[in-house]
Amino acid sequence: MAQPNLLLAGFAKCATTSLAKYLSAHPAILTSTAKEIYYLIDSDSPLASMRGAIDGMQETKGREPGAAKRYADYFPDDDSKRYVLDATPMYYSQARALGYARDHRDVKIVFMIRNPVERVVSSYRFVCGMFHDYPEISLSGFVDALLDVGNTREAYRSRIRKDFFRYLFDCELDMGRYHVHLRKWVAAAGNGRVFVGTMEELASAPKLLMRRLCRFLDLDATNYETFEFTPYLQSYGVRLPFLQRLGRRLAGEDLMRYDRMDRHHSQFHRIANERIRKFLDHIYNKLQIRPLHDADTPTLKRLHDFYLPHNLRLRDDFGIDYVRAGATPPSLQRAPGMQPKLSSLRS
Repeated sequence: MAQPNLLLAGFAKCATTSLAKYLSAHPAILTSTAKEIYYLIDSDSPLASMRGAIDGMQETKGREPGAAKRYADYFPDDDSKRYVLDATPMYYSQARALGYARDHRDVKIVFMIRNPVERVVSSYRFVCGMFHDYPEISLSGFVDALLDVGNTREAYRSRIRKDFFRYLFDCELDMGRYHVHLRKWVAAAGNGRVFVGTMEELASAPKLLMRRLCRFLDLDATNYETFEFTPYLQSYGVRLPFLQRLGRRLAGEDLMRYDRMDRHHSQFHRIANERIRKFLDHIYNKLQIRPLHDADTPTLKRLHDFYLPHNLRLRDDFGIDYVRAGATPPSLQRAPGMQPKLSSLRS
């Protein structure tokens, strides 16, 4: 039975969906039907609410009706693959996932990060502007709530209806403190089993990142030389919010099936027929998508100031530079992965 030995464990809105899709195309990597299966979630975490929807997928195997699912039940029976991939980016914060990586020495762990200021903005645009699971608010007001300016945090948080997204809101700022989380995983799994890539490199030089990742995994990278690196699940501006809300309500939970991912979140993900789904997506996107407006500079500055001490530690420990506002990390400094400086991690 297939047991995952490759975790894409973090972080949300850092191109993990795109990277998971690219990895799923490698002939040596086996994936579940859904990208995120939430199996290694702590039992008391609100994230566990996703398990019911995942377990209900027809493609998920069970030993008998109603039986508890084993980890291997989420993956096809195929022992010809070298890696079995579970790409659930919220694992970065879960003690159960960390314990799994620590106890299974064959498991390798991949993290994707991006400028933490841009990560917050992207999450706001996606969850508030597209999903409407954060109550409607300006970006400036959202950042005020995150930073608890004027004691606004709890008032805004209390308006978030779903436990899952209330938990996500609680994680928004902490998620970008990458050095804290990465150090914890390196301490548990060892430096040689952790790979750190950046969204900036995936966007500007995807072949180079995939070559480095394949070296880390000891896999052939030939199929990525002519690969079409389409971005997936990108945020966009919404022209008609009421139509977006209606479409989301009718479509229900998107379980992020690999065969139904697209550049933008689909309101028609339940439709199995690819031609019909893509046609409807094309019409809907033409109607709905508008360019995103630039975030205001004062709001970005407040986030940059908050992350400055954490970015300094990230640069010192991992050689990834987000210290200067808008800085692009020196992502080609190390191979095969962006491995931490072990001397600093021991301190």
